[in-house]
Amino acid sequence: MAIYKSPQESYLNDDDSSMKTFSKTEFIISGFPMNPNELTKLIGIAPTSISERGKITEKYKRLVPENTWDLDSGLDKETDMQIQVECLLKKLRPFKSKLIEICKQYPPQLDCTMKIYGGDRPPIDLSREIIKELAEYNCEFGIDIYIFDGE
Repeated sequence: MAIYKSPQESYLNDDDSSMKTFSKTEFIISGFPMNPNELTKLIGIAPTSISERGKITEKYKRLVPENTWDLDSGLDKETDMQIQVECLLKKLRPFKSKLIEICKQYPPQLDCTMKIYGGDRPPIDLSREIIKELAEYNCEFGIDIYIFDGE
């Protein structure tokens, strides 16, 4: 049986030829029992991507272990992580009351993936206001950091 490739692993496969820090920030709801399209209807905002449990991904030919609903910031991957999170929360706010109800049952995760090259030292911080707002969604915060030598 094939194993599902996580968004973090997929992000590592990007071909980045320059030596800069890249980040990707996503709001992910997973483990819900209904079809991801049904969740989209409940929330009222279209996700960036969905994955349906039991399906085989086209790109990686792997089995998806659980339903996921992902929304990313839509910003360039060179944009600072905090700015990406602020943009993502701005997208979510019009749907906040619906999301808070859904997230009581299926806690989301704010997932940040960073690729750091050649000794770069990017800021990895979130403001008090952002942390407070994420808590309203019952949200966990995860960060995957990959550091590559400058050679």
